[in-house]
Amino acid sequence: MIVVRCRERSVGVTVPILVHYRVPVVAEVEIETGEVLSVHIDDEHVDGPLRVTDDASGEVEAGVRQRAIAIAESAAWPGWTAGW
Repeated sequence: MIVVRCRERSVGVTVPILVHYRVPVVAEVEIETGEVLSVHIDDEHVDGPLRVTDDASGEVEAGVRQRAIAIAESAAWPGWTAGW
């Protein structure tokens, strides 16, 4: 699961908004040595956005959801962070 973080300002508080995607991860392995050589995100097969949540209560209002998806789909992503 890939999560794009946006932020919403509500009553003076900045709330992280998370746009969730599903992306396959491919591991290249060496059979003879039992070693993982590399791991790649298959960004040509992204599913989503699947849902939009906030850190506190989960699902967000429709207007916030639409705005967060619009940002995630149109803005340049700064990079990938693996894991949490």
